[in-house]
Amino acid sequence: MKLPELGENIEGGDVLRVMVKPGDAVKAGAILLVTEAMKMETNVKAKADCRIAEVRYKEGDKVEKD
Repeated sequence: MKLPELGENIEGGDVLRVMVKPGDAVKAGAILLVTEAMKMETNVKAKADCRIAEVRYKEGDKVEKD
């Protein structure tokens, strides 16, 4: 999945919390990650019902918009 828009002219941020683990079944709208950019927290949510196959980020990682 791609990182959603974090704000105008914000290209990335830091992962504060990872809310899922591999194997978890999640519903559309469930929070997957919490990121911080420019002192603003953003919830990254699932766009559809799914099962988490892999988690590529951990707390403290830097993420960038694709």
